[in-house]
Amino acid sequence: MSNNVAPAGQVVYQADNQHVETVKGVREKLHGLCKQRLMNRHVLVKTIDGHEYEGIIVFIDDGNVYLSLAVDEELNKRFFPYGPGFYGPVNPAGAMLPLVLYNLLAITLLM
Repeated sequence: MSNNVAPAGQVVYQADNQHVETVKGVREKLHGLCKQRLMNRHVLVKTIDGHEYEGIIVFIDDGNVYLSLAVDEELNKRFFPYGPGFYGPVNPAGAMLPLVLYNLLAITLLM
């Protein structure tokens, strides 16, 4: 009876050099674009998996873009019918979302 577990230390996947260079190129291009033109801008980001996120690009490092997610205005109206109050607008999705640069399909500037 054989098990399908690879022995420790055995490489089970190795990306070919052309793929590595393509991914590095995409990452560098998006990093430069985000840093030069999209920092602190309101954007819609689409990933290669079909997810969409709206928010403001607040930070960029070598491999990620960090998006402060958009505030849910409808939720704010339900919880704070007379205004956001002391704590400011509600952001139920969380404060920040890191997105891997080479996983992005499109970035649309909204404002």
